[in-house]
Amino acid sequence: MRLHRAASRLRRAPGPRLRAHYSAPADGIADVLPDSEPSSSSTSESLPGVPAVRRTEWEQRQQQQQRDPESSQGSSGVPSSLSPTPLVAFPTPPFHTHHFFSALRPTFAEPVARSLMKATRALLVHRMDRLNGEMFNRKDFDNQAYLFRAALSELRTEMTMRTRNEFATLQSTTGQLRREAEALDGKMKEDIATLKNDLQLDIDNRKHDSRAELKTFEMAIEDLGNEAQISLSDIRTEIEQAKWHNTRRGLGLISAVGIIIVTVSELNTRERQREKDAKKRAKEAAAERQAEIA
Repeated sequence: MRLHRAASRLRRAPGPRLRAHYSAPADGIADVLPDSEPSSSSTSESLPGVPAVRRTEWEQRQQQQQRDPESSQGSSGVPSSLSPTPLVAFPTPPFHTHHFFSALRPTFAEPVARSLMKATRALLVHRMDRLNGEMFNRKDFDNQAYLFRAALSELRTEMTMRTRNEFATLQSTTGQLRREAEALDGKMKEDIATLKNDLQLDIDNRKHDSRAELKTFEMAIEDLGNEAQISLSDIRTEIEQAKWHNTRRGLGLISAVGIIIVTVSELNTRERQREKDAKKRAKEAAAERQAEIA
């Protein structure tokens, strides 16, 4: 997977600086062999576009070991440490192709390791070129800083003036609103007082009207009560009169019935007496006839 990514990155079209760099034979890349010893010119390659610096401590230590391997070791067999070299202002880390190739060879095959080394170097050169193209120098940075400070000062002045103007406008608007609010408050108080008086007058008038209506209603109720009492008394009188008429009629009817009953009984008694007299006369006549006959 890593080899495929490296090959795909190598297939991309390099920039003009990479084309110029890879058009010439690269020292320490094409002629690197696993058994060959790297030369002093191919042990470390600086990236293009970066100023060369003095050798690092590691290179000096390797050169000292190659010159006098016995003197570099102490009695215990440990290599002696060298005094550190003075630091450079902008040290550039070298890309040691032979050591990189030697580190990749135990894991990958020789062509694969060489391709990975070339791809890594190409990627590093491309990144350094892009970094150099995107970096600002000190002069541009100072110019940009000056322009930024000038713009910032102008913006601060503009913001200050705008803030002052807005504050003055806000104060005037606030004062006008305060005066309008005070005038509106006074007008509202007057309207409320007038409305309160009107409401009080309406309430009083309504109270008087209610009292008058209540009195009228009470008088109407009293009139209705009097009329009801009069009507009741008239009804009672009529009822009494009807009672008397009915009583008289009943008494007359009872008297007539009694007279009729007495008359009928008297007639019946007389009729019976006549019949008895007739029977008695008939018996006497029969007795006389029998006496005459005898």
